[in-house]
Amino acid sequence: MSTATLKETPLADAHRKLGARMVDFAGWNMPVQYKSIVVEHNATRTKAGLFDVSHMGEFIVTGDGAFDFIQYLIANDLSKLTEANRAIYSQLVMPDGGTVDDLIVYRRSAGTIGCEGMSEENYLLIVNASNIDKDWKWINEHKAKFPSVKLQNVSDNFGLIAIQGPEAVKIFSKLAGNQVEAMKSFTYGEATIDGVKVGFGRTGYTGEDGFEIIVPANKSEWLWTKLLETGKEQGLEPCGLGARDTLRLESALPLYGHELEADISPIQAGLGWSVKVAKGDFLGCEALKKQIDGGVKKKIVCLKAEGKALPRQGYKVTKDGKEIGVVTSGSQGIHVGYPIAFALIDSDQSEIGTKLQIAIRDTAVDATVVKRPFYKRS
Repeated sequence: MSTATLKETPLADAHRKLGARMVDFAGWNMPVQYKSIVVEHNATRTKAGLFDVSHMGEFIVTGDGAFDFIQYLIANDLSKLTEANRAIYSQLVMPDGGTVDDLIVYRRSAGTIGCEGMSEENYLLIVNASNIDKDWKWINEHKAKFPSVKLQNVSDNFGLIAIQGPEAVKIFSKLAGNQVEAMKSFTYGEATIDGVKVGFGRTGYTGEDGFEIIVPANKSEWLWTKLLETGKEQGLEPCGLGARDTLRLESALPLYGHELEADISPIQAGLGWSVKVAKGDFLGCEALKKQIDGGVKKKIVCLKAEGKALPRQGYKVTKDGKEIGVVTSGSQGIHVGYPIAFALIDSDQSEIGTKLQIAIRDTAVDATVVKRPFYKRS
C-alpha cells in the first residue's frame, strides 16, 4: 500500500514535525519511533510517554436495551460496572469461542463527550484499529434482537491520546485539574481545557499508570502539543508504535492478531479472569464453558529466552527437538534486561519452569516458561 493511500490520524502532521519515522500499521500511516524505541520505552517506565492512539475505533451505544445488548456481545460481566463512569476490559467472542476482538467498554453519564444533549447514560466501546470495520459489522449483525438500541461509529470524530508513566498523573493534572489524581484505575472523567471538552479513562496499554484522552479530532494536535509542553520538565517523550509494542509485551498484555485471534480464544490467551460464563447467555458462552471445564490443547505462555538473540513472531518453539508451538510476539525486554516472548504452545508443556527451545536463525535457543507478566510496576 502506498503512502498516498494510507489513512492518517489528526496528529500525522505533528508526528512529521517531530521527525517521526512513519510506517504502515493496519492501513494507517503511523509513527514507529521518534528518538529510538529504547529511549521511548525507558521514558515511559521512568518518567512519561505520549502516544497517538487515534487510529483506534470508538462506538457509542445508547437506547433501551443497551446494557443487555453489550452484555450479550462481550465475555466479561457488564453488571460489574455498578455506576456510571467506570470501565471494563473484555472480548467480542465468536460462537465457537474464537476472538473477534478485545476492547474496553465505558459506562458513561448522560451528556458526556460525543453524547452532548442526551439525557440518558451511554456506553463507549474502544476497539482495535485493524478491526474497526469488522467489529462494526459484527456488532450490527447481532443488533436485531435489540431493536431499541442505537449505534454510532464516531471513530472519525475524535482523536485519542495516551499519556503513560510514573509522571503521567502529575502532568495531566496540570491541565485537567486535581480531580484526575483521585480517579481509580478503569474509571472515566471529563474536563474542559482552554474551552475544549475532553474525556479520559485511567487506562492504558503499557503496564504504567496514566490516561487515554478523547479529544475532538480538530483539537487533537493542539492537545498533543500542549501536553508535550506541559510535561517537558517531567521528561515527557513522544512515543511511537515500537515502544508501545515493547511496553505492552513486557507487561504481558495481549495484542489482537498475535495472542488473540479468530482461532485463539480468551481462555487460550490466559484471560480467563475476564470471561464470566456464570453471567448468563452471551455469544461464545457454551464454547468457552467447554474450554474452562475440559481444558484446551494449546495456550499462550510467557517465555524468558537465554542469550541475546531475539525471538520473533512465527519462530518455532520446540521441546527435545519436537515442535510444540510458535512465538506470537517477541522482543528484547528493554526494562527487564533479557529477551522475552509470548508463545502459543501445547498445554502439557505450559507449566511454569518448563524448559523449552526457540528456533532462532537455525539455532535452538533455550527458553523457560515464566509467570506473567515479565514486568509489573510497583
